[in-house]
Amino acid sequence: MKFYIVVGIRSSRFHLHLEDFPSKLTNPWSSVDPGTPRSFNPSTIKKEERCAAARTSRTTASDPMAETGVFNVTFEDYVITTTVTSSGRAVERWIAEVLSVHRPGGVRNNLIPVGLDVEWRPSYGGPHNKAATLQLCVDRRCLIFQLLHADHFPAALAGFLGDRGILFYGVGVRQDAERLRADHCLAVANAVDLRGGVADWLNRPDLRQASLVAIVGAVMGVELVKPHRVTMSRWDARRLSDEQISYACIDAFVSSEVARRMLSYAQRVMFVS
Repeated sequence: MKFYIVVGIRSSRFHLHLEDFPSKLTNPWSSVDPGTPRSFNPSTIKKEERCAAARTSRTTASDPMAETGVFNVTFEDYVITTTVTSSGRAVERWIAEVLSVHRPGGVRNNLIPVGLDVEWRPSYGGPHNKAATLQLCVDRRCLIFQLLHADHFPAALAGFLGDRGILFYGVGVRQDAERLRADHCLAVANAVDLRGGVADWLNRPDLRQASLVAIVGAVMGVELVKPHRVTMSRWDARRLSDEQISYACIDAFVSSEVARRMLSYAQRVMFVS
């Protein structure tokens, strides 16, 4: 059974007032002697075959028990409409809504900046835990896709992540993209780390190795608090708590907002010059 809930989650620097939500890739060419024809690494072939098989099997099923909740998450003066879901169809709808705003009529007029983040359950030195949630944020619209509980991965998601006209921003975002590919065969075409661009924009070389907290403070002038207990929480849970939803949403949102401001400044400079 699929259900929709609209809940207000207010975070004043992550202080919440509601109960918990109820309910590198290896080089594909092997090392060879000069003059010897190159061949694919067998492990890479197996991985690509596995991904192809996963794409086939996971885009054909739909689970009527997949759940979807819609929340209003507040950070400072921003209210972010946040969809939390394990439903592939809900992901399709979210992507369609984003593209209808940024590409009306399917026309590609400009690049779309998207905040991207990934969460997973800490392993504490144990077995590898796969990426549990994928967060995407455009403007004040965010998606939290519960990868481990998904009924299927829609083709629209692969298309969105692989779209050359969409830029996915974050701090350490390339590592997140690598994890998505390794764990779930989801390839991100354009993963852009915010730190280099922000450091150049603000003429602050120290920001090239900065945390997301420092980047947000420098660009937005607000304090981003990331509670350790939430960072290290059970991201593989079927029902995420309000704190997890707020944390996951805001991480992706601030990345998209920093990117939006940076690109807006760059466009103004280009227009003036």
